[in-house]
Amino acid sequence: MKAALILFFIFLPASSFGRDVTWTGASGNHQWEDPNNWDVGVPCDECDVFITNDSVSVSSAVVVKSLSISDAALNILSEASLVSIGSSSTGLQISSDSKIHNNGLVQIKESMGRSIIITSSSFFNESQGSSLFVSDSDNSGVTLSIGGLLNNKGLINVEGVMNYGLEIGSLFGPSLSRLENEGTIYVSKSGLRDFSISEFGVFDNKIGGVTECSTSGNESFYSLGAIFNNGLLEVKLSLKDGINTKSLVNNGTIRIENVADHGFISSSFTNNGTMEFRNISGIALNTYGSSTNTIMNFGDILVEDSYRGIFYGNNGTFFNESSGNIILKDLVSGIDVRSTFVNKGTIKMYEISGRGLLLNTSSGFFENEGELTIKEASTAISINYSSQLSFRNNPCGLVQVNDTLKILRDILNEGLFVYNNRAPIVISNSAVLQNSGVFVDILN
Repeated sequence: MKAALILFFIFLPASSFGRDVTWTGASGNHQWEDPNNWDVGVPCDECDVFITNDSVSVSSAVVVKSLSISDAALNILSEASLVSIGSSSTGLQISSDSKIHNNGLVQIKESMGRSIIITSSSFFNESQGSSLFVSDSDNSGVTLSIGGLLNNKGLINVEGVMNYGLEIGSLFGPSLSRLENEGTIYVSKSGLRDFSISEFGVFDNKIGGVTECSTSGNESFYSLGAIFNNGLLEVKLSLKDGINTKSLVNNGTIRIENVADHGFISSSFTNNGTMEFRNISGIALNTYGSSTNTIMNFGDILVEDSYRGIFYGNNGTFFNESSGNIILKDLVSGIDVRSTFVNKGTIKMYEISGRGLLLNTSSGFFENEGELTIKEASTAISINYSSQLSFRNNPCGLVQVNDTLKILRDILNEGLFVYNNRAPIVISNSAVLQNSGVFVDILN
């Protein structure tokens, strides 16, 4: 009798003891739950699972140690789930033109390596009821390697990984990797960065997409690639920078709050939507460029309750276009220009404890063709060590200030300049105030 029991457990088809389990598809019905489709029976929660060259459907609650699919398709039905716990390397590896279509739940947790790696393959979180949860990885959460695509219409939650929450793009090849979001993404408590995007990576937050980051150990977003935002992109808390990106186009809303250093850093971006900054300990909008780069604002920029508003340095030009609206409130300093800044829209500054507009290098130049209003600033406009002609108010321009003007280099007014005669106007002996427009005392 004992011998019979021993033989029974040896030849038990279910893999109860933890081993590699390989898909054979022998039954031909593509069902995960059919033991005849596996070489040693249906995988167990301690099994490392391998699927190649077939399509597989999951209709139940599945728990494994790890899963690797190559040149295959995996369909997770709406009431089904796939859970990987405690992989010694990668929890879920997708490669060689494979596809995962998830309409249920995929959860990867406690992986010793990366939780998910997608290489030359696609993961579709297909519906509003689809969920992808990643947590407690010793490395990164989701890595989109060469040619990887993650398309989300449901919910993605990445929490508590040691390195990057979402890693988009590979340093080892030119094939683009993409994250496309039409649903909701939450990333929090990443050890290094919530999002890390290489020069071969693209993040497209589409209309209806909501992306929220908080409590990253470094930048929430760091990108050498491209970011396109048509939805809502939020950084709620960062221990360093909010978003640091080489390139960004915003047609939606970007909201950055509670950042220990800079809110937004970029050398080239276009804003057609709304950008909001609150409680930024460093510079809210820190921009820089080269002679070929431009910063263009067609939308709304709001900075309040922060240290510094906008810094524009090095080369290139910052354009606040005719539809652009910039409001800076309750800051230490407003706009610091180290290159060329052209205002065709509206700029309003209130409650600035230091300087509202500062031009402070040999190349700093500010040209106003729209409306510039500075009120309740310690010094409204300070033109220090700039080139000889550094501030121009064009014929259609309106400047309104009721605080100190400190002018150490030439300025040219061809439009309407409204000032407060009771506030000091400090003009250097070598500076010339050229006026072919109208200077009006605000008290008259």
